[in-house]
Amino acid sequence: MTAKLITIAPSHYCEKSRWCLDISGIEYTEEPHAPFFHISAVKRAGGVRSTPVLQLESETLPTSDAITEWIARQPDISWNPYGTGECRTKIREMELEFGRKLGKLTRLAIYRDLLPHKHLFLSCMSTTPITEQKWLSMGFPVFSWLIGRSLNINESSCQRAVEAIYDIFDMVEDNANGDFLVGNTLSIADVSFAAISAPVLLPENYGSPLPKLMDLPEKAQQLIGSFRATAAGKRVLRLYQNHRRK
Repeated sequence: MTAKLITIAPSHYCEKSRWCLDISGIEYTEEPHAPFFHISAVKRAGGVRSTPVLQLESETLPTSDAITEWIARQPDISWNPYGTGECRTKIREMELEFGRKLGKLTRLAIYRDLLPHKHLFLSCMSTTPITEQKWLSMGFPVFSWLIGRSLNINESSCQRAVEAIYDIFDMVEDNANGDFLVGNTLSIADVSFAAISAPVLLPENYGSPLPKLMDLPEKAQQLIGSFRATAAGKRVLRLYQNHRRK
């Protein structure tokens, strides 16, 4: 059985696992879904509600962190996410920290600009099943309301998220070690930071369709442009250009 990665198509947590699987040379198929429609697929595979889920013949891995740990245990992989040196613990801690904090913030910031614009949101779902796209389109007012409510999307929460992202970006650069966050080779710390930051940077080579910067409202273009202009934003764009291959 080929490994199957069940995703919410544009999710940055799913992008993290896609990137890890791709660069490690592990064969898999992806089963992308739209939000809410993913739940039944996840439960059939043995997960709970969230994505990504990696379904294997002998087990189901229910989170991006668990998928990274599984990859690191595989023999003959072309890239080990944690490396082999003394920095392994620090790399693992950074992966978890980016997922816990930054991931929620960047998702909040980008959804604020996508949810009011049906065509932009639907453009991110072009790889999902046609039936899901149709239902999402017909019921978009309800879906967008549910997403907004579940994530507590409002101007105040989103402004706090933007400010917190800037703070994390500054902290990352203050502690960075040259081209890579830890050590002198690409690790899951770099991949996690780049993938989790992607919603507010819209990098090229992202593993699932995202809106083009020019298609976003002017306010959103300015925000993403300001993130791209930071040292951390430039780091993410370099990582995608130099190390993300689909």
